[in-house]
Amino acid sequence: MLTKKFLSTLIILTCILSPMSINGSERSIAQAEPRSEDYVFRRSWGGEGDQLSEPRDVAIGPDGRIYILSGDYVVIFQPNDRTFTGFGGRGTGEGQFTRPFGIVVDGIGNVYVADSENNRVQKFSADGDF
Repeated sequence: MLTKKFLSTLIILTCILSPMSINGSERSIAQAEPRSEDYVFRRSWGGEGDQLSEPRDVAIGPDGRIYILSGDYVVIFQPNDRTFTGFGGRGTGEGQFTRPFGIVVDGIGNVYVADSENNRVQKFSADGDF
């Protein structure tokens, strides 16, 4: 049986990786024709903090931001302007992670990361401030 979280993750990744348009009047999703200059699909991109490496979990904030737990970082995808930011890094200090396993966002945008190897849950603002 497919869980709600699995289905939302699948929809999010589909929206990120496939250009789509939504027809509001018919409430249907139509595949848009990609232009090669608009999309480059890679296994990873960017530098520290905005690079996907073994993504483990995903969450959606109340403002539409998509938070992807990737390696020892949280990558934030801003769908409105299609930009990426991020926070975290490997370590044991505040705002650092060692093999984080889960991420959730509450109704007001606080981000909670389950930091597995450090045996803790850390709380951040929507922008990643500890």
